[in-house]
Amino acid sequence: MVSSKLRRLEISCCYEDPYESWIEALKKCPLLEELSICLTDIPKEAIETSGRCCPMLKTLKLNDNPLRNREFPRVANERAIAIGENLCELRHLELIGDNMSNIGLEVILDGCRHLESLELRACFYLDLEEGDPDPIGKIKCLDNNIECVKLPKDSLSGCIYREFLYNYDDRIKTFFGFLDDDDKLPNMEELRKTLASLSMLE
Repeated sequence: MVSSKLRRLEISCCYEDPYESWIEALKKCPLLEELSICLTDIPKEAIETSGRCCPMLKTLKLNDNPLRNREFPRVANERAIAIGENLCELRHLELIGDNMSNIGLEVILDGCRHLESLELRACFYLDLEEGDPDPIGKIKCLDNNIECVKLPKDSLSGCIYREFLYNYDDRIKTFFGFLDDDDKLPNMEELRKTLASLSMLE
């Protein structure tokens, strides 16, 4: 049972199919201010529901890795679009390991005009850096309120979810290991090819 007075909800490593449960639970949390999800599936319908039923939601954390599900990696903008279209009052958004492309990010920046911080670490389908000398400036130009931006290739050092993401399995250790060493950063195209090759090992 979910309390109607709940202000913070954190769920990690839930591998069931909780679509209906998500929607019903969020309908009962009108005071929810922070929703934190790690290695757990949350459907876009639940994000849409939180926009309607959780008007005080200011912090959303959806942290994952792009190899967790067998059908991944692939570009997936559904959640990003749902965030941009339904959670316009967000102040802090953390999307470590999301598979959105620039399309999803643009919807978020267009819709979430009050963002103060934006986490995009390990979002390897975003094309923000290749040939762009100032990717952070590019994002801030789209939304002047953002004070703190983490880019896809920024280190995961200090991330409280790092152990979940990094130690998920041996492939994740190999793939995400470079994020602890700024001297070993490959370019984004190499990262995407690595994701594709690892996916075929399933």
